[in-house]
Amino acid sequence: MKLKETVVRIVPIGLKEGEEMERVTLNEFTVAGIVVKSDWKGLHQEMPKQWNIFREMLPEIINRKSDKMIDISLDYKDGIYTECICVEISDPADTPSFAEVFRIPCGQYLHHTHNGPVTSIADSFGEIITYAKTNQIPIGHMKIDSGYTLVGNEEIHELYIRIDE
Repeated sequence: MKLKETVVRIVPIGLKEGEEMERVTLNEFTVAGIVVKSDWKGLHQEMPKQWNIFREMLPEIINRKSDKMIDISLDYKDGIYTECICVEISDPADTPSFAEVFRIPCGQYLHHTHNGPVTSIADSFGEIITYAKTNQIPIGHMKIDSGYTLVGNEEIHELYIRIDE
């Protein structure tokens, strides 16, 4: 999936050699998928199961823009995470009943390209959070991880954390 973005470079304070962090504007887009709500420990148990279910159901989402899948952290409240395993769609009206539809609003995000195994994506998000704190950039709970494939051997993911302004 290629999200529309406008890139505005910001000073790279707190990054490792060769890393880039960008402040970007993502236009509004619509996704359809399944929602998982759990505490941190439960997510590690539930998310793999739900990914398998979603991969099996993906062909039924005929209005998807591509097969590239996304994990969006929609919210965090009282120790509970709300995650959405989804794909970008073109028309919400054609969405199957098992899928929930969400409009992801236009906004400013910190962006980083993760190049490595899926198991280290949480570390890359941690680097974005550290970068935001170091540079006094207020961020929210919404995180977008785009790059999952049906095969599951991907190593490049586009990571975004919404900036609260």
